[in-house]
Amino acid sequence: MRAGTRERTAQAGGPAQPYEAGIMYERTVDFLREVRTELSKVSWPSRNELIGSTTVVIIITLILAAFTGVIDFILSIILSRLLGA
Repeated sequence: MRAGTRERTAQAGGPAQPYEAGIMYERTVDFLREVRTELSKVSWPSRNELIGSTTVVIIITLILAAFTGVIDFILSIILSRLLGA
């Protein structure tokens, strides 16, 4: 059996024994070590790159919001005239 799997009793088809707390703790610690290792491989952006990217996202969001607002306003005028309201 693999480490961390449930072990069966000596009798065939017997009830499975519960996980041991130590096994779960070891698996959790191993996972967190792997996460730390993978995060150390990440190429993090510099402060200037981060500020530049954030600025671009904010500007594009504002442009799209304005565009959506203008289109909504125009369509509401057209529909109100068509429906005679």
